[in-house]
Amino acid sequence: MFIVYSPEGRNRIGQPDPARQPLRVDRTKPSSEVEESPDFPMPQASTSHASGGAQAAAHYASVQEEHARRVVVKIGEIMSSPVVTATPDMPLVEAWQRMQDRKINHLPVINEVTRGVIGLVSSHLILMHAIVDENNQLLLENSVSTVADVMETSVLTTRAETDIRRAAQAMSVYEIGCLPIMDDQEHLTGMVTLSDIVKRLGEEPPLEIYA
Repeated sequence: MFIVYSPEGRNRIGQPDPARQPLRVDRTKPSSEVEESPDFPMPQASTSHASGGAQAAAHYASVQEEHARRVVVKIGEIMSSPVVTATPDMPLVEAWQRMQDRKINHLPVINEVTRGVIGLVSSHLILMHAIVDENNQLLLENSVSTVADVMETSVLTTRAETDIRRAAQAMSVYEIGCLPIMDDQEHLTGMVTLSDIVKRLGEEPPLEIYA
């Protein structure tokens, strides 16, 4: 399950449709729920009777091999926690320095009272309004000064139990580089990035990504 947090409320979406355009939230309509598609199907053993013990054994072995090859990995297994965050009134220079110190490119923006996610700021968004000089100092445009001036206010999130393959597909379809992870109380519990997914793909046992 994926949920979009925005100033207008929460929108729940199911399995991403590759034919869709990048994420756009209609801010004139109330939140709506879409029936979630099933998880990635796992291969099932055939119920037909094989003729001969050897053939049945070979079929069983091939099914077991296929099951082993398609490992299920949950987002909660690869997410980073605790999460480095920002607030809307944080100076952009401070947010930038926080990213540099932690070697990260995204900061979820939270409400200091409710601790809920209200936005997302990235190094890319900051550099759209600034340059870095020869002394590695951030020089901002006069029109921006705080995180609230540049942050994205519609944020796609998911849960720790989401299959890594579904998360990868959502990030590809909606052209985003990270997913904040929320718990059942809508509290931020973790963060996963494209780099986290790529790193897991390079580990054993092998993991497949489905279109």
